[in-house]
Amino acid sequence: SDYLNSVSIPVIVTVVYVIIDLVKTTIAPYTTLSARLSHFYPLIALALGIVTAAVMYYAGPESITQTNLLVALAIGAASGLTAVGTNQVVKQLAKTTEETAEAKGFSSDEDNANG
Repeated sequence: SDYLNSVSIPVIVTVVYVIIDLVKTTIAPYTTLSARLSHFYPLIALALGIVTAAVMYYAGPESITQTNLLVALAIGAASGLTAVGTNQVVKQLAKTTEETAEAKGFSSDEDNANG
C-alpha cells in the first residue's frame, strides 16, 4: 500500500509528460497550430493530470490511496503541472549542454554541413 502511494504521483507525471510530448511531436510540422497550442500546454497538462487521477481513483483505488476524490484530483492537477515543469528542466539542461559544447569549440552537424 505504501509502495503504491509513493508511485502514484510519478506515474501521473510520466503519463502526462508522454502525452504532451506526443502532442508536440505530432503537431510540430503545423507551425501555426503548434505556436498557438503551445500557450495551452500547462492547461492541457492540468486537465490530463486530473483525468489520470480520476481514472486511477476509480479503476484502482489502491493505486492512489486517497479517501477523498477532491484530494485525488488535486494531486492529479499538481502532478500534471509538474510534468510541464519537468519538460522545462529538460529543455534548459539540453540548452545548457549545447551552449557548453559550443563554448568548448565543438560544432554541431549542421555547422559542419554549412561550413
